[in-house]
Amino acid sequence: MDQERERLLKEAADRASVTEEHLEEAIERTLRKHKRSVMKASADFLEPAKRLKATAVKVAGTEISKSAIEAMPSEVDLAQYEPPTETEELERVTVHFRAHDLDKNKAWAATIEEVFPHRRPLHLAPHINGEHLFEKSEVIADVIVTSELDSSGEYIPRFYYLQKVYDADESSGD
Repeated sequence: MDQERERLLKEAADRASVTEEHLEEAIERTLRKHKRSVMKASADFLEPAKRLKATAVKVAGTEISKSAIEAMPSEVDLAQYEPPTETEELERVTVHFRAHDLDKNKAWAATIEEVFPHRRPLHLAPHINGEHLFEKSEVIADVIVTSELDSSGEYIPRFYYLQKVYDADESSGD
């Protein structure tokens, strides 16, 4: 497998007119940031060849060997590699309200500048009184951020869950 990797690296570097080291550095940098999306794109590209037990895939004069095709992870492997959602608990962040609906606990929207510049749906914990928050434009609060993996392999916040609100006159100690 190492020989196949070296062969493909050399051929790709020659075609791109860069050194092998430069290309390998670019690949590693991309994989650090987008590993799952690169794996998914590779698997999608090679899946038909793997399913049909092809001996090789030839693209523009470059050949990908059977051993490389067989080494590609399955959809099940990819699904286990990284969860599609992740959560993060944040304490005492500023939540800027962007939309309110007293009738629906899940029809609020907010921004949290430390997390994401765009507004996202805001869900209130059952013990939080929406009427108390309705006139406020922002609060300091503990929030759970739920993010989903997008098509480029980046986690993007999808919604916030407001767990605890701190009153402005409350001391900073808990």
